[in-house]
Amino acid sequence: MSRQVFFEHDIRGPSTSKYRSVPTMGRQKKFRDSYVRGGKLGAVDLDGDVDMNSHAFTERRFNPYGGQRHHGSRKKHKKQSGGKSKHYRGGGAGYEVGSWHKITIPYGKKSGKAFILRSIISLCKVPFIPINFQFNGNAAEFYVEDPDAARHIKDVHRRVTTPDGFKMHVLISRCAAPTISVDQETSEAIKSCMSVRYDTMTHTLDLSKFHVDTSLKNLGLYIPLHKTVFFNAVMKIVKEHIPQLEALNLADNKLYSLQPMNILVPVCKQLKTLSLRNNKIRSVTELNHLKGMDILDLVLDGNALRDEFKDLSTYISAIRDKFPKLIRLDDKDLPAPIGFDLGP
Repeated sequence: MSRQVFFEHDIRGPSTSKYRSVPTMGRQKKFRDSYVRGGKLGAVDLDGDVDMNSHAFTERRFNPYGGQRHHGSRKKHKKQSGGKSKHYRGGGAGYEVGSWHKITIPYGKKSGKAFILRSIISLCKVPFIPINFQFNGNAAEFYVEDPDAARHIKDVHRRVTTPDGFKMHVLISRCAAPTISVDQETSEAIKSCMSVRYDTMTHTLDLSKFHVDTSLKNLGLYIPLHKTVFFNAVMKIVKEHIPQLEALNLADNKLYSLQPMNILVPVCKQLKTLSLRNNKIRSVTELNHLKGMDILDLVLDGNALRDEFKDLSTYISAIRDKFPKLIRLDDKDLPAPIGFDLGP
């Protein structure tokens, strides 16, 4: 008897189960096995055919060229960027008021500082001051403190053609306040700024809010005195050029340490008035760096060290222990110190 070959589905036989898993290879096997483990494989019958109407098949069709998709994967649940450009590399949502931003121009060294700044300034819709421009390898870098300026500088990305024919990339990221080394050029700029702030008639030097000085910013310099490297440089200039100083104002500079002022003790013998208002000085022990100075008028208001003392009298006694000749503290005259005349 000749053997009959069936080309249609052969559903003959005593089997009571309509479905069984079909051994397969590779990704297809892994895909189908995963549905077996999850109890979803109801689409493969005894002959390995797939029921096209089955829920298991319509849920996901096998793609032999696609990668595995996992539940909770980034690709599947990727959040919308909200229209933010890829060349903005900051973290968090939105621009923070008063935050610093670093602008990086890859391969900017080939174009040069003058070309880069001239091109960005001409296309930027708001004025800005580039702070601490420098080359880091082949990249050019500078900083801006104005978040609105950073937002508009971002729009210059790929709008400038460099001299060698490439589109100039402009990358922006949030960052901490920049720091630089004090080279000869920077030192001369600081000295020039201090000369403007010095009153030769009263021998008074006003260094309050030094980090926002307009003349320094116009030169692209950010010089915060709470950074030791800058405080040291400024105190060195005072020691070498203004030893006759009588009054010094260091208010609003976020100072937390007075150690750099130690070099003034043996030199500035005429220094009688000192303002340290609104800084970050936390302990009265910081005044030890000034011990030996005959300070008469001292302002410490706006510093956390005041919290060390329970009452005003204890506070005054502690400060007078550092400066025995003090007659004025925090803009208020002090009572004469109590003394005992023991006689001959």
